Amino acid sequence: DLVTDSLGNQIIHIVFSNLPPFAVKIVTVEADVDLLETPEASEVSSVLWLGPEPFIETTDPEFKRLAPMFKAADEDVLAADIFKWVSGNLRAAGYTPHDRGALYALKNKTGDCSEFAYLFVALCRANYIQARGVSGYICDRNQILKPDAYHDWAEFYDGKTWKLADPFNNIFGVKSSQYVAMRILGPKGDNPVGDYPRFRYQGEGLEARMND
Repeated sequence: DLVTDSLGNQIIHIVFSNLPPFAVKIVTVEADVDLLETPEASEVSSVLWLGPEPFIETTDPEFKRLAPMFKAADEDVLAADIFKWVSGNLRAAGYTPHDRGALYALKNKTGDCSEFAYLFVALCRANYIQARGVSGYICDRNQILKPDAYHDWAEFYDGKTWKLADPFNNIFGVKSSQYVAMRILGPKGDNPVGDYPRFRYQGEGLEARMND
């Protein structure tokens, strides 16, 4: 079954019945992906992408105390200033399996790609720019996507389209066609995958992994 959550994420739901002991099932997913040089125009809710949520702690008093000030009136210029600050003030750390969020990044000035993205999103929202986190892969050619290449970045809405911002890799507003989004990050309410980034499995005695 193909399940779609409220954010537009599509999830493949597969059920195996009566698996014998030590059985192995291999699921192969093939997809044709159209990569666009420029984002398509879209309309979004002005509420969903402006408020706080887990890892985007814009209403926390400590966040408000530590957050830098930005004064540009134009949304594109303001987003660019926020991007430059995040890219210039955070130090890249090694991958951590658990997200630590925007407030952690702001306090410690470090993090992996998730913290870079969360802080950019949080600072945008604190300045009334709609923004969201995205997970997926950077892919500039036909290739097999490997699990350890999974990456988080951000998008901000300029009133017409969602625009790319990847402060971890210092890429802003360009190379959109190289980013393959697998999941829009947001409130976890009705997403059956929950907090798991790529896949989730349930069943007594089961183990699952992505092939390299």
